[in-house]
Amino acid sequence: STVTMINLIDLTSIEAIRESWGDSKPSYTVFVAKAVAMALMEFPEVNKRLFKPLGFLPRKFQVFNTVDMAIASEVTDPKYAHVAYIGIMPDVHVKSLKQIQDWLRVFRKTESVEQWKIFSSVISKMPSFLSKIIVWLPTFYPKYWIKYRGGVCTISSPAKYGVDMLVAAWSSPIGISFGFVKDRVIVKKGKTVVVPSFNLTLNFDRRIISGAQGAKLIARISEIL
Repeated sequence: STVTMINLIDLTSIEAIRESWGDSKPSYTVFVAKAVAMALMEFPEVNKRLFKPLGFLPRKFQVFNTVDMAIASEVTDPKYAHVAYIGIMPDVHVKSLKQIQDWLRVFRKTESVEQWKIFSSVISKMPSFLSKIIVWLPTFYPKYWIKYRGGVCTISSPAKYGVDMLVAAWSSPIGISFGFVKDRVIVKKGKTVVVPSFNLTLNFDRRIISGAQGAKLIARISEIL
């Protein structure tokens, strides 16, 4: 079972940073990824997942000491339009905004990413039942989870298509998404103002994170943004 929490984020400060970069403006995913990584390092008690070793032994926690983040991407090949695909950005907690932006630029060229080559080969060249088993195997083995699924968090956003908000349950213990950036009316310091903003969504595994911990986490991410 999962819980979803949503905050409206004032992007005034982020827009100022983006403008200062000139023609090479960083994407909003850059800021969200960095904010989430910073918050996870401040709340190590939520930086973990539950799994069954070998698929049948009693559940136990896999604790993460770093932030290797899964980033969902659109697959550009029309024949794979139904496929959900992620890439793993390692050590986001120590990356600068520019390093995150550089990684995302390479990752979005789907056909050139090594993980996509492996994944697409598995799902296209193997029988369906076998490819499903292979894709699911990292769930049971901590080393392969880190390599092919990342750590505790997945970020996904359909914002560029005009979607205001995404609410979903994810295969990762924590799912983060954000919606379309547009001007919205808010009350700021007692005055009604119009600011650039988006809706930030946090979805989390209730077996791992309590409601109070989830609220603290999204509040901190929001504060950083």
